[in-house]
Amino acid sequence: MKMQKIAFLVVPLALLSTTATTQTFGTVSETGQGTYTHSGNKITYRWEHPTIQGDVYVMTFSIIYPRGIDYMKSVYGQKLHNHGNYSRFIQRDPFQKDLETVADALRELARKNGLNEVRLALSFVQALPYQDGLGSYQKYAVETLLDTAGDCSDTSVLLAGIFAVWGYDSVFLEFPEHLAVGLWTDPIPGGTYWSHRGRRFYLCETTGTGWEIGFGDPQYRKATISEVNR
Repeated sequence: MKMQKIAFLVVPLALLSTTATTQTFGTVSETGQGTYTHSGNKITYRWEHPTIQGDVYVMTFSIIYPRGIDYMKSVYGQKLHNHGNYSRFIQRDPFQKDLETVADALRELARKNGLNEVRLALSFVQALPYQDGLGSYQKYAVETLLDTAGDCSDTSVLLAGIFAVWGYDSVFLEFPEHLAVGLWTDPIPGGTYWSHRGRRFYLCETTGTGWEIGFGDPQYRKATISEVNR
């Protein structure tokens, strides 16, 4: 599958319109708020994303708790967690259809309101509460949503999975005790990027709120790059 490159137009925040098809970048932005409702084996997720104009965009979707997840955790959990091989959680995801449901909902919300879907996806993932699980069971993307929380590797797999559904070229950025995502985009002034395969992959920090594409904690600079799409 041919990977797509993301193109952005950088303009002052004050000029950003809710109907624009391009997106601004800065050091921080608003981050949405998620609300979860469990009913039997179904989880309904309502996510509200504010804008600098005071508007609020709402996205709602439901996922039926997939059969087999608890069994996989008990039998394969510790074995599946393998640093440097996160691509298996994208390429061999047994819950791909559920992830596509989430990606489609994000894309529909973005297109309906003239928002940038990549920035929207990053804000969506950042809204998930951080749950320390370093060295333990590595989740598939939909599991992080069902647990309504995750650590840096869980949320990075979720974001990279959404990008993969959309056909965007991204990589995993592995740091000591941390994981993030790199996205191939047009140059972002002041943004942090890593060169790989002749392309610039800009940082997408999934933990903490408000980080824009290309910006994150300055302590994370030396990364080992691994492929999302192998």
